[in-house]
Amino acid sequence: MNKVVVHVNHQQYSIICGEGQEQRVFDLAQIIDAKATQIAAAAPHTSEAMILLLSALMLADEIQEMRQNHTSFDGGHDNELTAIKLEMLSERLHQIAQSVVAE
Repeated sequence: MNKVVVHVNHQQYSIICGEGQEQRVFDLAQIIDAKATQIAAAAPHTSEAMILLLSALMLADEIQEMRQNHTSFDGGHDNELTAIKLEMLSERLHQIAQSVVAE
């Protein structure tokens, strides 16, 4: 297992990840940071926990919308491929959440 240091909403977090997943974790954290920055700018007195929760809800909403539209991440309409990609994303998010809790 490797450790990656990421920054989300000006906070530093150490994330434990699998070998070779460092860049992936870093890239995912950048997506979360973009959402968190958007929320913090709109509501500057919001707690860090609420900013992270709202970021997660916004990302979950995007995933749910993709599922409802049956649209794959590359813009196609391959439902089986979309389901596989969403399941992989879900597993990765779960792993990241577990590593944050372990900190």
